[in-house]
Amino acid sequence: MRGLSQDSFEALREELEKTRVELQQARERIAAMEMSFFWKLRNAWWTLKGGFAAGAPSGEQAARRAADPGLVHVPGFAPVRFHDRSFDRSTDSVDVVVLAHDDLPALEGCLGALLRHARPPYKLFLADPGVSPAVRNWLEAFGREQGAALVQGTDAFWRARDAGASRHVLLLDGRARVAADVLDRLIACLAAGGDTAGVVPLAADVPGAGPAFERAVRALADAGSEAEPATLFAAESARLFPPLEEGGGCAVLVRRTALPEGAERSPQELLGVLRAGGKRVLLADDTWAAGASRESAAAPGAPDRVVAGIAARFAILPERVSLRERARRRWEGKRVLYVLPVLERGGGSNVVLSEARAMTRMGVEARVFNLAGHRSVFEKSYPAPGLPIVYGRESDLVEAAEGFDAVIATAHYSVPWMAPLAKLSRPPVLGYCIQDYEPLFYAEGSEDRKRALASYGLVPGMRRFSKSKWNADEVVARTGLDCALVSASFDAEVFRPRLPESAASPVRIAAMVRPSTPRRQPGLTVDVMRALAQKLGDGVEVVLFGSERSDPALRPFRLDFPHRFAGVLDDRQLSALLSQVHVFADLSTYQALGVASLEAMASGAAVVVPRAGGAGTFARHEINALAVDTSSRDACLACLERLATDGPLLRRLAAQAIVDAGLHTPDRAAAGILEVLFGEA
Repeated sequence: MRGLSQDSFEALREELEKTRVELQQARERIAAMEMSFFWKLRNAWWTLKGGFAAGAPSGEQAARRAADPGLVHVPGFAPVRFHDRSFDRSTDSVDVVVLAHDDLPALEGCLGALLRHARPPYKLFLADPGVSPAVRNWLEAFGREQGAALVQGTDAFWRARDAGASRHVLLLDGRARVAADVLDRLIACLAAGGDTAGVVPLAADVPGAGPAFERAVRALADAGSEAEPATLFAAESARLFPPLEEGGGCAVLVRRTALPEGAERSPQELLGVLRAGGKRVLLADDTWAAGASRESAAAPGAPDRVVAGIAARFAILPERVSLRERARRRWEGKRVLYVLPVLERGGGSNVVLSEARAMTRMGVEARVFNLAGHRSVFEKSYPAPGLPIVYGRESDLVEAAEGFDAVIATAHYSVPWMAPLAKLSRPPVLGYCIQDYEPLFYAEGSEDRKRALASYGLVPGMRRFSKSKWNADEVVARTGLDCALVSASFDAEVFRPRLPESAASPVRIAAMVRPSTPRRQPGLTVDVMRALAQKLGDGVEVVLFGSERSDPALRPFRLDFPHRFAGVLDDRQLSALLSQVHVFADLSTYQALGVASLEAMASGAAVVVPRAGGAGTFARHEINALAVDTSSRDACLACLERLATDGPLLRRLAAQAIVDAGLHTPDRAAAGILEVLFGEA
């Protein structure tokens, strides 16, 4: 049998990778959404039909990703692990030790939750350190019914933990109630942690994140949410598995080989011994245990920013759930088509896709139309967009839009394609997502500028909306046409703190240098960074990204100062970078919104934004960011020097940025867009 040619092999490899990505994306969406039966059927149909576009990267980067697709590399920085929401079911047996106490209702709740949520194989040990006769009788009956071993005496906990022989031991306070899939999730966290000795689920006694989740659970209950908190929690989690230096203890999964020598009397004591011995303990931030302890106070000093990011997502979770449920009741079954004629990934297209995915969680079928000529590059940029992508020519839009309730333009040059839709006997609702005031992209008096300006009123009845008040006001002031304001958002699934804060010195400052976009002021940016590096020396580390080092357009800029050059980054790489810097500086002439700054805030960086434009939508000067007059080189330099030399200011801004950025969810934006499109219906 003849071997495959290189071309055939590459084609086969791409098809296999495409299938893997499609299956993974389908699993993630099922895990992430509580959808109606109607929408589940739609998703299943599109998956089978191959509606989820996919592709595969090529070259050296492709080989690296194929070897470990979850490990994201940025040149010169630590690799960052991105965990899928889905996880492999464990076949490992676990010894479960439950420490009994005299609160029988709580103990019954603990063991009942364990039986419901822990999948076999596991062996159950009941540790009775001296409970009342009534509880002891109940434990004996329970042990007989469930085949659990009952160990009694003051050293019962220690003897029970050593009585089994499984590789893993779950030590559980008898007041704790575990959530669904607890064993599988804890084992997956332990396996991901390398030499980690133990892992704990989120609980009220985990500083910062635990109390935030407890409050979210109460808010969901008070709102009468139909969703199960543990399911929502797991769906929202990025499975970051951060190190946990303190807190936890109501439930601890430990490698048997890591069990300490001693006579610990509770899971909390054993966890303390592990930490005292220098053992690594991780937080399994996709599962939780309730009821075992009071809420902890926040840790003194600056909290771990990964845990702070987790807490920020919990704080907004009740609102996100409420938005989804209300939107589903009003608009489930609607169909929305975005016209997104882009070639490569970018901040604007990332936002459009994340908001469209948010619509699907609301029971709305969202799809994207792109040009057929863009397909190859687009699919490499977005191997798993999470939505069906329809490709065609400009003239194919009318046919592609058939059956849709709304069609949304996202750039001025695509608005003329939608004009025929307005002439149909039953036209869809036509929307225009105005991401920037695009006439400013072109020279005064140019034909391109005239076309961009004309786009706002070209199609009668088009519903215009924007993400910043500045941008909406520009449209109204310069055209006399209305423009609704909806919430700003970013891709909250990708951008969040992923690593603990780097060492305080040197202060690492990142900035985008993209010569192809003059309004981003690449020359000023390089000039300011050079002056900063020369003035502060080893106190700062400059990181530039946004273009290839070999780009001829960079030649006019003098990159003759110490810096790192990270190149062109995809969204995961940018998230990995932003999680490892202290400051992100956007020195653009203006920003209609400034999605990159919002992404940086969500990732835990302090940001500098241009005073001109719409960054004030999310950036509050001296509270969660610094706004600067970017027409002044000296003002930009002074602002960055201040951040680089004032540690308390930097940490205060970054901490508040994590909290405030979390408010700008795709759900909020998606609900606002649906209101603009269908609110009068």
